[in-house]
Amino acid sequence: MRNVCLAVLVILLQTSCTSMEAVQQYAVSVQATVGEVRPVAGDFYASCLRANQYKPFDFRKECTTEQKASQAIVKVANVLNDYSSALGTLASDGLVQYNEDVSSLTKELKGENVKGLNDEKIDAVGSLANFIATAATKVYQQKQVGKFIKESHNSVAKVSDSLADLLETNYVTAIDLELLAWEFSYLEVEALSRDSNRVAWESYAQTQWELKASLDEKKNAAAALAQTVKQIGVIHEKLKNDASSLDAKEVQALVKNFIREVKPVIKEVQTAF
Repeated sequence: MRNVCLAVLVILLQTSCTSMEAVQQYAVSVQATVGEVRPVAGDFYASCLRANQYKPFDFRKECTTEQKASQAIVKVANVLNDYSSALGTLASDGLVQYNEDVSSLTKELKGENVKGLNDEKIDAVGSLANFIATAATKVYQQKQVGKFIKESHNSVAKVSDSLADLLETNYVTAIDLELLAWEFSYLEVEALSRDSNRVAWESYAQTQWELKASLDEKKNAAAALAQTVKQIGVIHEKLKNDASSLDAKEVQALVKNFIREVKPVIKEVQTAF
C-alpha cells in the first residue's frame, strides 16, 4: 500500500510540474523580450546625440529629456521583467522575492515627465511592483499560480501596453528625427561636393547610406519589439482566462506560438543593436 501511495505522489508531482511548464516558458520568453528593451532605450539617448553631428553647434540639443526618457523606459521594463521572474519562480515551485522601493520608483517616474508616460500609466507600474512585493510577503505557492496571474493581470496588461507605447512614442520618433537630420545634411554636402570632388563624395555617400540603412534597421527592429511587448499582455490575458487549466494543450500551444513569434524579433533587435 505504501508503494502505491508513493507512486501516486510521484505522478501528482510530475503532473504539477507539467501543468506549470507553459507558464515557466512564458515567463522566460517575457524576460528575454524585455531584456532587449534596454539596448533600445539606451540608443534613444544616443540617437539624440548622433543627430547633433548634422547640426550647427549653436542648434545642438543637450538631450537631457531623451536621457531621462531612456532611464524611465528601463525602469518600466525592469518592473515587467521582475514580474515575469516572479511568475517563473512561482511556477517552478520557488518563493517570490522582491525588495524594490515602490514609492520611490513611482516618484522618480513622475518627476521625469517623460512623453507618453502619464500618471495613470506610472500608477500601473507602481501597482505591479507593489503586487510583486505583496506576493513575496504572502509567500505564494505553486498551486496559487492561477490566482497570481488573475490578480496581477490588469497591471501587467497596462504596463506592457505602456512600455510598447514608450518605445513607439519615443524611440521610433527619435530615429525619424535623426533620419531627417541625416537627410538635410546629406543633401547639403551633396550640393557642395558631388561634382567638385567626385572621389571624396562617393566615399562619403557610401558611408552615409550604410549609416541610413543601420538606422532604418534599428527603427524597424524597435517597432517589431514594441508589438511583441504588447503581446505580453495579450498572452497574459489568455493565461488569466485559462487560470484553472494551465496544463491544457491549448495553453501549451498558445505559449509555444508566442515563443515562435518572440525568437525572430529578439534576433532582429540583437542584429540591429
